[in-house]
Amino acid sequence: MKYTNKIKLPQLVSTWEQISNNLKTLEGYRQSEETKDDYIGFLKRGVCFLVYEEDEINKYAPSRFIGYVDNSIEKHRCNNERDGRETNKAISIIIKCEPKHNEELEHEYIKFCYYNGFKPNMTGAFGAHRKYWFIKNKRKEL
Repeated sequence: MKYTNKIKLPQLVSTWEQISNNLKTLEGYRQSEETKDDYIGFLKRGVCFLVYEEDEINKYAPSRFIGYVDNSIEKHRCNNERDGRETNKAISIIIKCEPKHNEELEHEYIKFCYYNGFKPNMTGAFGAHRKYWFIKNKRKEL
């Protein structure tokens, strides 16, 4: 008998709603003691972040997490094909702009990391300068 193993590859986001769902998932991880370490790992290793204002706080979501449809910690761990370059392209199409280095958002990122209980790395993964997209209202349809 011949067996075929159908592996479902992760799909890149193509709508704001998909990104927004991942933002909610990520925020849940931030607030849970069980998943907070995973959340911190995403922030520490991130290079490109979607910055969104919520409850008068800028929150940071790494593109390699929010750039895949219905992402989760488990899916992220199993996704050996994850690539920030690909997720950045997908997010940029939806948001209609490219991520850019921004000193003010970098400073706020550092504060956000300390607020969440850890010291940030000096740079993102691979020694890259962090880049940001900024969304004033994450509920706004783009």
